[in-house]
Order: sequence, then structure tokens, then C-alpha cells
Amino acid sequence: LGLRSAHTCYPTLRAAWRSLRALGSGTRGRDGAPSADAPRGRRALKKLDPEAFREQQREQRRQRKAQRREQAFRDASEVAATDAGVKRRERRLADPNNVMEHNAWDAVPWDEELEKEVAALVRAQDTASDERVAAIRGSSAAHWDAFYELNLRAYKNRRYLRDEFPELAALADREGQVRVLEVGCGPGSAVFPLLSQFPSVNVSACDISSTAVRLLKQHPAFDNKRCAAFVWDVAAGGPADGEDGDGALPPELPPASVDVALLIFVLSALPPDRLRAAVRNVHAALRPGGVALFRDYGEFDAKQCKFAQKGTRLGERWYARHDGTMAYFFTTTVVNELFEAAGFEGIEQSPLFDEPAPAADVDAKAPSQADTSAGAARHAALCGAAYDKQLTVNRKTQVRIWRVWVTGRFRKPALQ
Repeated sequence: LGLRSAHTCYPTLRAAWRSLRALGSGTRGRDGAPSADAPRGRRALKKLDPEAFREQQREQRRQRKAQRREQAFRDASEVAATDAGVKRRERRLADPNNVMEHNAWDAVPWDEELEKEVAALVRAQDTASDERVAAIRGSSAAHWDAFYELNLRAYKNRRYLRDEFPELAALADREGQVRVLEVGCGPGSAVFPLLSQFPSVNVSACDISSTAVRLLKQHPAFDNKRCAAFVWDVAAGGPADGEDGDGALPPELPPASVDVALLIFVLSALPPDRLRAAVRNVHAALRPGGVALFRDYGEFDAKQCKFAQKGTRLGERWYARHDGTMAYFFTTTVVNELFEAAGFEGIEQSPLFDEPAPAADVDAKAPSQADTSAGAARHAALCGAAYDKQLTVNRKTQVRIWRVWVTGRFRKPALQ
């Protein structure tokens, strides 16, 4: 009799249990009607609002992927924070017939035929509309936030700084603390090599992206005793080209407070008419006698070839990636003029390779030719900016890729 009664009452008990679960999960109110204000359980949400349930699932997947990316970035960058090893670039191509022996060669001579091909490709590309350019310029910080959310390992750790910039090593090896300002620090691709290679260096790191600064501060190797990170647009507060003014520094960066300013692949992310404002702000942050070290994309680099084929051209040597971030390709003339206009003096540097001097009848009225193909500026005394070229070889497909960068060393004049 007891078993028969339990079997008869089972459907009623099961319905009561479901009602209690629904009430506990907040899907129904006391009167039995659905409650939109109370929190919902997963099963109830899936039944009552399938679209909201799917969106919740997608958001959870996005969060898990972001957590995995951040953890992978931290794991991959641990070597930069603990290993003080220096990456050197010493491979020179003495015999062009041996180009396939290695996959990369440093300081290769200029390829004139490639330059002509790229120049023709660039000239054939149409420029984006003014509305498109304005939309990209107005969302720079948001674009870089989205970039660092998805591309934490896009930039390798820059362990070449000591070898690339002897001036930095000379200052860091002296007695006393040296304050280095890194503009466009990202999540720390240069900060951690700086801290590990130079024990006497303290770093002020800034970036326009709040996401990059957050990731830098959350890194296990971040030492707030030696490093301060803050959000700052280096071109903000300063005048545009053709205007006068001194710009504005953030509270975290007092005027004349740093010994060295690193500008590594950061100015190329700015609109061309904001470059002078950015360099003026860097000049204001440096102490008298301080040094600005520059490295960025050069004209006719392999990346410019890709932009000319698939990217969005915003102006002369100025492009936008598919994610909205910008890239500008420099010439040595442009870099020297930028820093000299801000009050810097060029520091003489050794040529990156030996190359015969150009003919004496180079047309001085063609600035592009004089600056980028065979002009005298590239072969004269390298004071300030100079080209750095690397040849990358795919030995399987026999494809050759030329990378072109511009490096520069500039000093703020000391007080008389």
C-alpha cells in the first residue's frame, strides 16, 4: 500500500520540487509569474530566453579565451624578466651568392629594383576618404585597447636594446640611478628587458592604451619600486604642425625628469600632423643633456608593401590596419627634421654597412630620391637618423623580404 501511494504521489511531488527550484533560482515570483528582476538559473534562462542564454555562453567563452591569452603572454615573457641575455645582430652578407645559407642577414645593401617596384605599387593605391580618415583618427585609444586584448604576443621582447643603443648602455652603467621614459610601452616588451639588463635603471612607462598599462601592472615581474606605468597620449595637449606651444606632461611625468626617452615603434602609430607635438613633449620631459633613442618603420619596408596591396592608405606613407590602428613609414629626412624642430641635436652614429658613395650628379631637387634611393643624405656622416636594413629569406620558397627601419639618436642640449 505504501509503495502504491508513493507511486501515485510521485508526479505531484516532482511538480512541487520543480516549482521550488524555479522559485529558488529566481525565475518565478511568489505568485508563480516569471520574475524579470530576480537572477535566473542557467537552465531556466535557457528555457525562458534562449538568445540571452547563448549570449551569456559567448561572453563566458570570450572571458576564458582572454584569460588564457593573458596567461600565455605572462609565461612567454618570463624569460625577458629573468634572463639578462642580449640579442645581437652580427650576421653580415659578404657574398650575395651565399644568401640562402641563413634565413636572415643584417645591414644588407639597398635594393634599387625593389625600391622602384614598391614605389610604383604605392603610387597606384587610392587614398581613403576624409570621413574614413577622421573615423580612424578619432578612435585610436579604443583601437589599441582592442588590439592588446587579442594580440598580447604580437611584439617580441626587445632584448636587442643594449646592442642597438650603446648610448643607453653607457648611461645605465654609470654610478647612480638612471630614469628611462618608454613611450608606447605596451604590455612590457621593452620594460622587462630594460629592468633585467640594467640594474641601475628605473622606468617610467606610458601608453595610450589602458589595457596595455593594466596588463603591464598585472605581470608577475612588474616591480613598482623600479617602474611606474600610466596612461598617456604622448601627442595630447601639444600643438599641431604649424602652431606654437609647449604641450602638456601628465602628473606622473614632471618636466626635465628623465635621462633617456625610448621611442621604439611608437611615433608611427600617430597621425603625421601630431608627430611634432609628441616630440616636443618628449623634449620637455628630458633633462638637459638627456638622450632620445628612436627606432621605427622606414619607407619601402615589407610592411608598407603589404599595406599598399591590402591596407587602407590614409595619406603619404600613412596607412591603417584592418583593426583601425595606424602605421606611418619614416624617412631619415623626416625624422631629423622632427627632432631638430623640437630643439634636439643629432648624435653621430657609425654607418650600419659600408656602401659606395653616390654619384655627384644626384638630383638635389628630388627629395624622395635623395633620401631613399641613392641620395647623398644616406651616405653622408650619419648624425641623428640612419637606415637599418635586414634581409629575410624563406629558403624553401626562395622568397626574399627586405625589412627597413629608421634608427636615430638625439640629445637635448645641456644648459650653458
